[in-house]
Amino acid sequence: MAITASGFLATDNGKLKMYQYTISPSYMYSNKKFDAGISYTRFIQGLKAGFDVRPFKNNFYASAMYKKHR
Repeated sequence: MAITASGFLATDNGKLKMYQYTISPSYMYSNKKFDAGISYTRFIQGLKAGFDVRPFKNNFYASAMYKKHR
């Protein structure tokens, strides 16, 4: 189990702005034959910017891997 927070900075009209934040909880499962993970990211608008920012508000990601031993 993990939780990550990030902030995105960019220069807008000569000023450095934190235009977007994210928070991402995630979970990873692992054993000898199988790995799996899932995460969710919530995008939070920061300061108004004079450029387009990512249009997504939510992002889900999952992965799985089967391990075959020789």
